[in-house]
Amino acid sequence: MEIPDETVHNPPGQDRARSLASNGTPPRSPPMTNKVFRLERDGNVLIVIPQGDASGFRYHDVHQESNTTLQVLDDPSLVHVVVDFTSEQMLGSIMISVVIKVCRKAGGKGGKAAFCNASTDMLEVLQTMNLTRLWTHYPSRAEAIAAVQGG
Repeated sequence: MEIPDETVHNPPGQDRARSLASNGTPPRSPPMTNKVFRLERDGNVLIVIPQGDASGFRYHDVHQESNTTLQVLDDPSLVHVVVDFTSEQMLGSIMISVVIKVCRKAGGKGGKAAFCNASTDMLEVLQTMNLTRLWTHYPSRAEAIAAVQGG
């Protein structure tokens, strides 16, 4: 499953990206609209935006979209992952386990992962679970993308 590259998409509140990436392709694509995880692409970075905790969705939807998110990351042109917590104040263990799987998959293919825009409570959970030792949290999506891309 692939997120198309042909259109530049600027999420609300985000700075306008360069019009073209260094290889001449648009740096962002329209979001893949799902119930549980909104997926966006910025160059070689998959941006995963949880849309709520698992308790607010049917188990089937969480399971199916978790698998879809992992399959999207099979695209060899997607190397890194940024998990943007901007849409949700707090996530439970099921959703955090999906986030961990996605971040590990990026690492397994030689990429990096990072978190951004977590609420104070969500950041405390990530720190308590020592996840911020594995994947750094950044205050903005732009900083997280720059960090995973090495900039």
